[in-house]
Amino acid sequence: MQSAENPENRPEAEKDALAERFLNLISDEPTVAILMSGRGTNAEAILKNRQRYPNLEIVAISTDNPDSYATHIANEFQLDLLAPDITIKDDSTRADFFGALSKDLESEQVDLLLYAGFMRVAPPEFVSRFPGMNVHPADLTIRDSRGMAKYVGIAALERMTREHDYVAATVHLIESGVDQGQPLAVSEKLAISDGDRADVTSLHERLRTTREHQLYPAVLEKLASKRVSLRDLPLYL
Repeated sequence: MQSAENPENRPEAEKDALAERFLNLISDEPTVAILMSGRGTNAEAILKNRQRYPNLEIVAISTDNPDSYATHIANEFQLDLLAPDITIKDDSTRADFFGALSKDLESEQVDLLLYAGFMRVAPPEFVSRFPGMNVHPADLTIRDSRGMAKYVGIAALERMTREHDYVAATVHLIESGVDQGQPLAVSEKLAISDGDRADVTSLHERLRTTREHQLYPAVLEKLASKRVSLRDLPLYL
């Protein structure tokens, strides 16, 4: 998830500048934190492949959900756990949560964020302060009549299955607009059947295990290698 700011108001040059900033940052030696809300399977995939992007110093993991697996993952991979004790119920508590999280991230000197199943919409000032990337269970290179990413939000996968004979995962920048950030990479297509359309939950799990868990580390490795430029995006992996 990410900022709810309207992406149609952001000039292309500004979007490119944001992407260039992120590429420069991730190919340097940034300090990194992971954000998650649930089981953290993508977080684990990222951490189990740390040797592939040794320039990234992953120091912390954060969650908005006290029932998530974040504590277990923090212990397993020897990371600091950042979990503000604020339950998000409305706009006010949302602002309080992200304000507290910002202070925690700043204390860790975090440069960028890896969103891995983080189910909260971050406010624009948080997104601007901490550049980030996310993985999404649909092909965000498919556009609607306005030129916007078509399959966004929680129901993206289900909507895509109604109109295509495949699904794919996308790693994208956290920018303005829910799931509207620039696609960085798209996974190999996963063919689907009528049975998959009838059981989107199982399809999502298969997409996660056969595409997302491979795509996210592969993208990190590519971007950290200093061999990817803006004109190369999106990558197809």
